[in-house]
Amino acid sequence: MEETEKTIENKLKVLKLTHESTGTIAESKLIKPIQRQCKLLEGKVEECHELKTEVQELKLERGNDEEDIKVWSVEIEQRLAEYEKVVGGLEELERSLREEETRETQEKEEQSKWEIKKKFEAKADGKEGNAGKPKAKLPKLVITRFQGTHLDWQRFWGQFEAEIDKSDIGQVAKFSYLKELLVPRVRATTDGLPFTSESYARAKNILKTKYGRPSEVANAHIQSIMGLPVITGTNPARICEFYEKLVTNIQTLESMGKEKEIRGYVRLTLDKLPGIRADLVRLDDDWQEWAFPS
Repeated sequence: MEETEKTIENKLKVLKLTHESTGTIAESKLIKPIQRQCKLLEGKVEECHELKTEVQELKLERGNDEEDIKVWSVEIEQRLAEYEKVVGGLEELERSLREEETRETQEKEEQSKWEIKKKFEAKADGKEGNAGKPKAKLPKLVITRFQGTHLDWQRFWGQFEAEIDKSDIGQVAKFSYLKELLVPRVRATTDGLPFTSESYARAKNILKTKYGRPSEVANAHIQSIMGLPVITGTNPARICEFYEKLVTNIQTLESMGKEKEIRGYVRLTLDKLPGIRADLVRLDDDWQEWAFPS
């Protein structure tokens, strides 16, 4: 029995060593390594559970006190439960990555169909023009689809308004463009509207009311700044990602005239970069007074 107990302890040590690489693998966001790590941990946890049952039987056969066996079993189960949580987290991450991969594939397919459709429309427009029927030149679509979040609203509406809403094409054509530039779950809010000028105005109002209220948009960007992670160390890739997210949010707030609302978060944001903060501020004795542009 002592040999079996020693085996289960060794298995737990191996499990701990295997788990040490979980963080790095999860950060890679690569499905295959995550799936492999998940299977490794799950398999080793199951081995430990089987050994635990074997030790319980041996202890009972030797006449060990049942309470002592329970205490020992609970301790083992608690240690294994932590790894089972890790396995659950990896499975959830894998699911999320697969869903994102599927969504990106679907969007690419839809974009491809859209481009083909526009080519046919362009050919048709050319024929009509040759027949002596003047037609407004349609704007070139280079707009990324609206993702249905307050964070994406300013970017999308600024592009759509400049390229399509203010163009000289008809209201119904504008409505068609608008619907095609919405991801499916957002487009569903306009699917019941007929293709008329009145419906185009109504669809814009629906979107602006749901996603474009200035207070809600500003709050989403402020929350995004507050939610930036603490970056320990000096990893350039992570710091660059942090910077890009910060700049995107700040620029949007500035374009909305809401920069005053974020002045109090400068120090909080600097504190999230402990590995490089000293280098950032060492040449300016008044860094405590910095605004975000600084």
